[in-house]
Amino acid sequence: MEHHFIHRFKDADRYELENCELRDKAPNVSSFDKVAYTKYIAEIEFLLRAEGVPLPTHAQAKPRKAKSPANKDASQAPEKRYYRWIGGRGFAELYQEADKYFIERGALLPPLNPPKKQVALHERIQSLRLKYLAEGLLATAEEGGYRSLEPIAFNSPSAAAQFLCGRSANGWTSFEGLTELRPALGLAAAHDADE
Repeated sequence: MEHHFIHRFKDADRYELENCELRDKAPNVSSFDKVAYTKYIAEIEFLLRAEGVPLPTHAQAKPRKAKSPANKDASQAPEKRYYRWIGGRGFAELYQEADKYFIERGALLPPLNPPKKQVALHERIQSLRLKYLAEGLLATAEEGGYRSLEPIAFNSPSAAAQFLCGRSANGWTSFEGLTELRPALGLAAAHDADE
C-alpha cells in the first residue's frame, strides 16, 4: 500500500513527500493478497475523499509546456486552482481553464435518485453519463455511481453541478470558493445572480 500511495502522490503539485525512498519497484505480492490490498487502498482513498482530501489522479503524464515566448518562464504560468464539490453527495474537484469548467479525473458521481420533478433533466443527465461511460470518460464505481477517468468539460459551473447531482443546481455556490472567481470573470456576485 505504501508503494501505491508514494507513486500516487510523488508527481502531485499539491503534496510534498517526506519519504526519501521512492520505492520504484513494486513489491512481490501474491494474487490473493493483492485483492485484499486493492480493497484496502480503495477504502482508504474513499475515506480521504470523504474528509475532503483531494487525491492526485493515477499515473498522470507530465504536462508538456508549449513552446511559445509567453511560456518560456514556468513561474509565469498560472497555477491551476481546484474548487471542491460541496453541493451534495459524491466527491469532485472543478477547475477553470480557457472559458471551460472541468470536473477533474477521479471524481465520484453518486447514483441518481429517481426523479420526482425535473424528469427531462434527469433523463438528459443519465443519458450523458451513459454516453461518457461508453466513451471511456467514466467507469462504474465500486461504491455505486460512476468515477471519472478523464477531465470532463462543461460550459458553466452550473452544468457541472447538474451533472454531479442530477438536478438543477447553482454551480457557483456548489463548489467551495468558486464565487471568488466571479469578479475576475466580470460577473456579478453569486447572490445577485440568483435573484
